[in-house]
Amino acid sequence: MLYCSLDIETSGLDPNNNQILEIGAVLDNGGPLDRLPTFSRAIYWPMITGSPVALHMNRRLLHTRGDSLTTVLNRLRQFLGDRSVTFAGKNFGSFDYQFLRQHSEWAHIRHSYRFLDVGSMFWLPADEEVPDLQECLNRARIDHKINHVAVDDAMAVVKLIRWKHGITI
Repeated sequence: MLYCSLDIETSGLDPNNNQILEIGAVLDNGGPLDRLPTFSRAIYWPMITGSPVALHMNRRLLHTRGDSLTTVLNRLRQFLGDRSVTFAGKNFGSFDYQFLRQHSEWAHIRHSYRFLDVGSMFWLPADEEVPDLQECLNRARIDHKINHVAVDDAMAVVKLIRWKHGITI
């Protein structure tokens, strides 16, 4: 099954009051990791509202001249092509999707309404909560440090899915 690992970086946790600052995606077509198609775009906003923690974590994006969210979502649609894809991520359905679906351009991206979430793949009965992305990587013994660059975090999800299913990473 073709899937797209997608991650966003935002100015905060509230999709009603905060903005998407970056979108990164990796289309897992089964090829070698270093040859998978990737997508990475910063998004420009004339004014950004957000939490101090999120703004500090994504400060590199505050000085990057990106494109409008409309332009970036249209480019993502071109990157994905006409096919319908299943999206994967860490909390994609409960976080990333909640931001993305608010924008009319998202409706033009063909996708399944089912998502792959690596957190649930690495949850253990003794856990008090679903593990974060870094903990999932630690459990799989994959050497990949989370740096909050959207395309890098999307690649981490691809590595985890492949590891979980015994596919070469």
